Amino acid sequence: MVSLVRQLFRSRSRISKRMTGEPLQIGARTIRPVVRVSGWRVAGGDAWSVSAGVKLRLEPAGVIIVERDGREHRVQT
Repeated sequence: MVSLVRQLFRSRSRISKRMTGEPLQIGARTIRPVVRVSGWRVAGGDAWSVSAGVKLRLEPAGVIIVERDGREHRVQT
C-alpha cells in the first residue's frame, strides 16, 4: 500500500487508479475488496520554498470473490 501511494505522488497531476485490498479468507472463499482512488496532486516552489499537496478520494468499486476451485466472480457496487 505504501509503495502505491508513493507511486501516486510521482505520477501525473491527475490520479485515477483501481486497487485491491488485502484478501480476506471467509470459509472456502477469498474476498478481495476493490477501491477506486482518484484525485490530484500539486507541487511547486521557488528558490526559497517548496510546497506540495494532494487530495485523494477513495470509493468502493466492488469485490472479487475467488472460489476454492479458482473461479473468480466480480461484484460491482
